Amino acid sequence: MIPTVFVIVFLIIQVGIWAHARSIAVHSAREGATAAATYQSNRSSTEATTAALAENADGVLRDYTVTSSQTDQTITVTVRGRALSLIPLYELPAIEQTVTIPTEHYVP
Repeated sequence: MIPTVFVIVFLIIQVGIWAHARSIAVHSAREGATAAATYQSNRSSTEATTAALAENADGVLRDYTVTSSQTDQTITVTVRGRALSLIPLYELPAIEQTVTIPTEHYVP
């Protein structure tokens, strides 16, 4: 009975870690896109997203990569990575979060 309880507890903790890593990815992508979308911004979305990830990932989101694209109307930032796994040699599903927001424009 006790091994079953331990397995269930570890699964619950692992799902929580994966969900937290996913939340970090979407938050960082939104931070980067927002920083680059502001009117006359001099920050790149990749730079701002990487800074947010460095501040928030805390080892929970690992091996992350950031890609971004920009058009005249929108900025899209994608964060890909892997969540920390408590089970050795077991890979959790990859995390991929994409945020697209409109850019700000000055209209006189």
